[in-house]
Parts: sequence; structure tokens; C-alpha cells
Amino acid sequence: MHLIVSMASLLLLAISCRPDNGLAPDNDPRNKYVGDWNFKGNGYSYSGWYIYTGEDMEAEWTYTESFTTSHDDSTGSVAIGTGENDLLISYCGTCEPVVYNLDENGAGAWWINETEFYNDVNPSPPGYSSYYTTCNIEGWRLD
Repeated sequence: MHLIVSMASLLLLAISCRPDNGLAPDNDPRNKYVGDWNFKGNGYSYSGWYIYTGEDMEAEWTYTESFTTSHDDSTGSVAIGTGENDLLISYCGTCEPVVYNLDENGAGAWWINETEFYNDVNPSPPGYSSYYTTCNIEGWRLD
């Protein structure tokens, strides 16, 4: 019984070491990203095709394109994740947080610094395509 009480006390002590403000210990480099952020999602869609006209069936290239914005001027947040290098980024107040690993910061299609965030969610295709959609999310720290 004494062993169970000791283990429970040790577990309670370990859990209570994390500050109530959601920050990691003072020396954790992730703390510089934590806070309220403003996010904006930019989307682009392109679709192209040939129209054949006239007796000679001359081909004329035509296309449509559209630009969209999501999370426009929405207040989200960056918080400390559960993994050693994880950040939780919520693009809006009701959005589910997305886990980002700082070890991958700048190595792929996303990056963050103390004041700006960028994520190329759906990058443009590597070569020519007659149809594609892209989306990226930008963020600016508010505090």
C-alpha cells in the first residue's frame, strides 16, 4: 500500500510540474511561438482545356481560374504539443489543432519563426497539369 501511495505522489508531482499557462519550462525554445496568431488561407484552382472550332477544327486553349480565401483574418493559436518538439497550431478558434514538429521546420513545405508562419498545404504540381488546386496558410503573431 505504501508503494502505491508513493507512486501516486510521484506521478502527481510530475504532472503538476507543467505551468498552468500551457507553456513548457522557461528554457524550452517552443515558448517563443506560443500565443495568439492571425491566420489566412489562400487557395487557387486552375482548369484548362482545348476548344475546337471551325471547319479546320482549330484548337484554342482556354482556362478558368479561381482564388479563394479561408480562415481570413481568423484568430487562432500556437501551443506546446505533447511531443518533445511538437507545436499545436489551430488556424481558427474552432479548428482542430494540427501537430507540427519543429525538427521538420523549414525542411518541407512549412516554416515558423517568432512572428510569421507559412504552410504550403497543397503545393502546385511539379510539372504541367491541365487541372490543379493549391492552398497555403499564412500566419502573423498577434501578441
